[in-house]
Amino acid sequence: MSHLPQLIIDLSYILATAAIVAVFFRIIKQPIILGYLLAGLLLGPHVGIMPTVRDVTSISIWAEIGVIFVLFSIGLEFSFKKLANIGSKALTTGLMEVHLMLGLGFILGKIFGWSTVNAIFLGGILSISSTAVVIKSFEELNIKGKDFAPLVVGVLIVEDVFAVLLMVVLPTISITKSLSGLDLIMSISKLIFFITLCFIIGLLIVPWFLKKVRNSLSDELTLILCLGLCFVMVLIAAETGFSPALGAFVMGSILADTKEGRKVEHRVKPIKELFSAIFFVSVGMLIDPMFMLNNWSIIAIVCIVTILGKITGNILGSLLAGTRLETAIGTGFSLAQIGEFSFIIATLGISLGIIDKGLYSIAVAVSVVTTFITPILIKNIEPFYSFLLGRLPEQTRELMKDYRFAMKWQNGESTFGLLFSAYAGKIFFNSVVIVALNLTLRKTALIYLRNEFGYQVWITVLVAAAFLILSSPFLWAITHSLPSQEKQQDQVLMDKLEQLKFGSKTIRFLFGLTLVMVLSGQFSSLSNTDGFIVALLTILITFLCHFSAPLYNKFEQHFFSQLDENEEI
Repeated sequence: MSHLPQLIIDLSYILATAAIVAVFFRIIKQPIILGYLLAGLLLGPHVGIMPTVRDVTSISIWAEIGVIFVLFSIGLEFSFKKLANIGSKALTTGLMEVHLMLGLGFILGKIFGWSTVNAIFLGGILSISSTAVVIKSFEELNIKGKDFAPLVVGVLIVEDVFAVLLMVVLPTISITKSLSGLDLIMSISKLIFFITLCFIIGLLIVPWFLKKVRNSLSDELTLILCLGLCFVMVLIAAETGFSPALGAFVMGSILADTKEGRKVEHRVKPIKELFSAIFFVSVGMLIDPMFMLNNWSIIAIVCIVTILGKITGNILGSLLAGTRLETAIGTGFSLAQIGEFSFIIATLGISLGIIDKGLYSIAVAVSVVTTFITPILIKNIEPFYSFLLGRLPEQTRELMKDYRFAMKWQNGESTFGLLFSAYAGKIFFNSVVIVALNLTLRKTALIYLRNEFGYQVWITVLVAAAFLILSSPFLWAITHSLPSQEKQQDQVLMDKLEQLKFGSKTIRFLFGLTLVMVLSGQFSSLSNTDGFIVALLTILITFLCHFSAPLYNKFEQHFFSQLDENEEI
């Protein structure tokens, strides 16, 4: 066998081991992806039970091709028509869950003392649920017909779009080692420009070209042609500074609404499964069992935060979107895992050299644990719903019922438009005041005290506490204040806002908490003792800010009376 290239020898080990382990996992009714990860672990350098893969560079290239095929297939299943049809409920739920998990992952990473980049990656890894695990669980448990199933699929689409966006933003982090607001805006602007240009050209040229050659295409030529278009777009994306996977996703989306795209979706599946198997085996090869054993407590904490955070985020987002409680619980329990996209994001971080390899092992461990738990959670949706419903106060149930009814819009006006017109002015005004207070204290009191006494924990905590106390009346206004006096005279409007109170207060509270948490973080890193104390103070004062309501009411009365005097003058 010495005359065989090392790549062929390695592929024989990979495919044979993957096949045997995957068959075993199929027999025990577990996701095949976990079998591929175990096969990679057995073939990797950390175990030594089986022959180790030697030509790692070539296998990495094959794994990258696997990522391209996975994203191309997701694009073929995606289509922007499907995105338009998912509706506001899936969008609201997905954005809420992603927002929460990004924040939880980042804060958790900083508490562990990790770098900012590692913390951002952890948030991104924890934000994306596993389409493969969810769909497989739905099929095995025969629950595709449940009310929450379409919403779950819609949220998965939203998460896939977010994951693609994240893969564009992350290379910016690799260059700057941080992520400023300007970098984020520029990255998103470049992404929008690239995708818009590709779709304008693609939708003008690709369908026209396919229509012209359609009569000459056999099934074989259709497959080759579509794969050729895929890799051309991969090349264009790479040359313009984007991830090759983005190009594959874009071309898949362009082809999704064509006859050829629908035809090639089934023919490309075996190729995708071959290369994606190699990708997941290569992921398993990077798993370090000793690292996992030495960091079992961190992995356990991340698993708990992932499961509880994703359940909470999806339930809250679903309720805000106006779904029934049972649908919200079904959505939350179905999406409480991470999977293939999380591996792709972690792989990107490793290839860019900007995250620690330990984070990769943590991501895999969390994926394995949450994947095993997902079917158990799905089976307990109805028991948990019955348990919770029996313990909810009648007032809370009526509030949720009124809110759900109000979300079914009347008179052609949008719910968002109503809430925006009622609260946007006060939210903007009070946000400006809070930001101004933060800048003033950081540029004056914090600098002065540090110059006088040096960098002391008590200084940071003192100035941060002063900021939180001074900003608490304005934070209360963001979350609780009523619309303007003029709007309060409209009884129909106020009745509608009363029905929407559950959602509007929740959204405003989350906005206020996020704003104050971000601004509090400007005083110190969460990895330091003072930063951790500041974080606790922020959460405490956010929950206690309603005590400052009288102070804000006096401030508002004085402000508007002064404004009226100026108008008279």
